Amino acid sequence: MMTPPLYHFDIVIVDFGPLVENSSVQCLVRPALVLQPTSMNNTSTTTIVCPLSSVKKKLHLPYHIELGKRFGLRMDSIALLEQITVIDQSAIIKRIGHIDDDSVAADINRGLLRTLGIHESESSAPAPTKGVGV
Repeated sequence: MMTPPLYHFDIVIVDFGPLVENSSVQCLVRPALVLQPTSMNNTSTTTIVCPLSSVKKKLHLPYHIELGKRFGLRMDSIALLEQITVIDQSAIIKRIGHIDDDSVAADINRGLLRTLGIHESESSAPAPTKGVGV
């Protein structure tokens, strides 16, 4: 398995575990995008990632971000931001690349805001005080 350092926006190969029948959740060994900030990766044994897929369906969705065949990827790929998950860093097999394109990074950040239901203009607003407690 890979050893630190692990950087924000690294592309890594991850073992997501066994196939779950009749599930849309990504599994098996596949590339993933590290979403957790570098500072947190260096102080934790877990990290936040989203799986990547070479099946380019539903590209119109704002949380499917096209990466193409760049950044160390062998196939045209998309980031599946609706499948954000926490993994143990020991599930990372190796680092294959890094997103160093500011435009793609901005697309990912916008997609993450949409995935989490945060509007860009509200991203710095305080949390609402009414509603269901945490």
